[in-house]
Amino acid sequence: MITAPIGIFDSGIGGLTIAKAIRKRLPAESFIYFGDTAHMPYGEKSPQTIREFSSGIAHHLLNSQCKAIVIACNSASATAFEEVRTLCGESVPVINVIDPVIDYIGNFSGIHKIGVIGTRATINSGIYAQKLTEKYPELTIESLATPLFAQMVEEGFYDNSVSREVIRAYLKNDAFREIEALILGCTHYPLLQNDLKDFFWDKVQIIDSPMVVAEELANVILSKGLQSQNQNKTGAFECQVSYLTPTFQKIANTIFGESVELKELDIWKI
Repeated sequence: MITAPIGIFDSGIGGLTIAKAIRKRLPAESFIYFGDTAHMPYGEKSPQTIREFSSGIAHHLLNSQCKAIVIACNSASATAFEEVRTLCGESVPVINVIDPVIDYIGNFSGIHKIGVIGTRATINSGIYAQKLTEKYPELTIESLATPLFAQMVEEGFYDNSVSREVIRAYLKNDAFREIEALILGCTHYPLLQNDLKDFFWDKVQIIDSPMVVAEELANVILSKGLQSQNQNKTGAFECQVSYLTPTFQKIANTIFGESVELKELDIWKI
């Protein structure tokens, strides 16, 4: 079990930002990443549909003998976390990408107003605003659905004039004036980090969700005694997608700075 892989899944390419941070933090561990590109974006789907897809992927990762599962998708974390955790049982820990970030906010002092951006599914769930308000009642929370961001990234539009104009169109919103920190409530959004820093003139703290989630996973793996016994060896990394596109391949290579071997696997027909 200890040498088994860690499963990571997302609706598309965004979760690779989480996978990269996890591989850097836990280089000896092996991983299986599944991007459900055939059904992305999850953020525009109903909660029930997201739960069905998430449970199906979790079942696939359990059949692949994964010892832990990371839901590297905010929409799935917001709506399907309990279903996935129930499916996995007590022996396979499940980490979402929301709770670690909520806890991490406590490291900042002097913040009074914080913005949250994400897909419609994530923002409409109200999960960030609810959890932040419960834990930090002194904070003012402003939430905004930015559904085009994920699709823009999936098409390779970031760090360019298109992404900057779309960001400006959304975030010139009056509610986001004077925010001191910004939570990227979608794992695609770290790829827009440079554009977002430029928009805010580098005066807003952009929360690095991938780093936070990677640290949370490392703590869970260590506390449960699930760490790989091969600490002097780099673990394997298998990247699976339900539908392979040239754009996904190109962005995956860019994220990791190397050629990533992708395997197309239609788990819905297996």
